[in-house]
Amino acid sequence: VHGVHNLYVAGGSVFPTSGHANPTLMILAFAIRLADHLNSELARA
Repeated sequence: VHGVHNLYVAGGSVFPTSGHANPTLMILAFAIRLADHLNSELARA
């Protein structure tokens, strides 16, 4: 996906190492945070 503009990824690949527990809720929190950020960026445009 190199060279694709405005592509955002929200998933487990953002973690540098694997944790000791299921990361589902943390991934969900990151996805919600990214959605909020994108929403505010689009509102300013």
